[in-house]
Amino acid sequence: MPVRKDLVAAHRFLLDHMRTPGTWWTGEERVAIATEARGAARCALCRARKASLSPSAATGRHDGPHVLPENVVDAVHRIRTDPARLSRSWFDGVIAGGLDVARYVELVGVSTLLAGLDYFARAFGVPPFPLPAPRPGEPSRHRPAGAKPEGAWVPMIAPEDAIGPEADLYGGGFVRNIMRALSLVPDEVHALRR
Repeated sequence: MPVRKDLVAAHRFLLDHMRTPGTWWTGEERVAIATEARGAARCALCRARKASLSPSAATGRHDGPHVLPENVVDAVHRIRTDPARLSRSWFDGVIAGGLDVARYVELVGVSTLLAGLDYFARAFGVPPFPLPAPRPGEPSRHRPAGAKPEGAWVPMIAPEDAIGPEADLYGGGFVRNIMRALSLVPDEVHALRR
């Protein structure tokens, strides 16, 4: 079945976005996050956790060689394989374990964009898109001034606070919660809107 050219272009854009240095992670780290997100589907520990009454009942190490710290690997795997059972206490533990909240938001963005690409490939019955080689460079480390705690797990930019460099963040109209949840890292919102 042929795929529309605009969808092919969007997928190429998203893969390029994943390999490019982000706001808080390098291109190499972002590709490693995507690699972990893809590998989580085959991880024995993740399958055991998902089958357990409580995700904390299954212990062990995630499958595969890892270049990222274990706490980052665990966060990616949990987000990718068992998101319905993530809780505020789990999130607080992730942050207390040393993962900065803005890095967490970017990690969620990369993981979920890859999930969308992989689900698309599966729906079409084709192999997942190969992950690209990372681009060199340093993260921008831009923290938007309008991001504030609003009672959610992470600081967000309210539509009325999207000014200056973030003025075009939401594009007007209804703002989905996932967009607001990623707004601490505006580039992830822009990629998702693509």
